[in-house]
Amino acid sequence: MKTLLLKTAFACMACDGQIAPEEVSLLASLAHETALFDGIDVSSTINEYVAQFNDQKQSFFDNYLTQLADSDLTARQQLDLIQLAFQVIEADEEMAYTEVRFFKQIRKSLTLTDEQIETHFASKTNLDMYLQPDLNIGTSFLSNTQFATISTDLIPQI
Repeated sequence: MKTLLLKTAFACMACDGQIAPEEVSLLASLAHETALFDGIDVSSTINEYVAQFNDQKQSFFDNYLTQLADSDLTARQQLDLIQLAFQVIEADEEMAYTEVRFFKQIRKSLTLTDEQIETHFASKTNLDMYLQPDLNIGTSFLSNTQFATISTDLIPQI
């Protein structure tokens, strides 16, 4: 589960085509100040994700979503994953449409109902934006996103 959470964080960082310094800071903080990624070499795992992303681009996200859909997560684990996705997406205080759309793809890969999410995140002011149906359902959620190659220099040792 912890590896899937880390991959979720990375995918949410990269889904808008760039990795913001605030997202890296959040990831470092989570790695050092919580037990979220205990037992994982976060730096080397992120470097592996960077290499996969640079090689695969769109396929990286497709593979992640398939892995997520195939995971047998409890309701609690799904809520934790959603919480982490919200944190990463909102870390730079600039929510791109691509990030919200990517979250909706994550959401489709989970078994929680909207009601369960609404109940758990009742105090979240922008929750409806994440749960509303997407208007561009027939197109790839990242079809208009230009992905640069990510340098591991952008992601310091965590």
